[in-house]
Amino acid sequence: MEIGRSYPKAANLMRLHVVKDWRSWNLGSRLRALAYWEGELGYWRNNSDDAPSADVWDIGLTPILRLQSQAQPTAGAWPYVEIGSGAHLISEKQVTQRRELGGHFQFGTHLGLGVRFGEQGRYDVALRIQHISNARLKSPNDGINFASMRFVYRF
Repeated sequence: MEIGRSYPKAANLMRLHVVKDWRSWNLGSRLRALAYWEGELGYWRNNSDDAPSADVWDIGLTPILRLQSQAQPTAGAWPYVEIGSGAHLISEKQVTQRRELGGHFQFGTHLGLGVRFGEQGRYDVALRIQHISNARLKSPNDGINFASMRFVYRF
């Protein structure tokens, strides 16, 4: 689950994620690279006075590369940094009267810092910065930025 807010303050964000591990590589004795897929269903609640619609729905699929410590943690935690870039379909192309995304197909790129902890690293908490735009495929291309906090429980 992920919650966040856009900047400038046009929308609040809530997302549910499904994560599928793909590959991993040991990079020496202290570092590990992990690649995984993240499917998501998101809801943006517009909180701007000039909003044409109060709701924006977002469906996305993102491949993600994570660099994570693999050293035995002293505090039971494995810190990491990750980057991902994927495709999104959004229900509304105009978020506010002054922020139009130009189309329903968008790209989302994020950078995250987090930590896995607990038995076998089942818990995961991260801070993410994300930019969503159409990569200049259509005009206008105002884009939108989100800062969010993400919590994952791995079954």
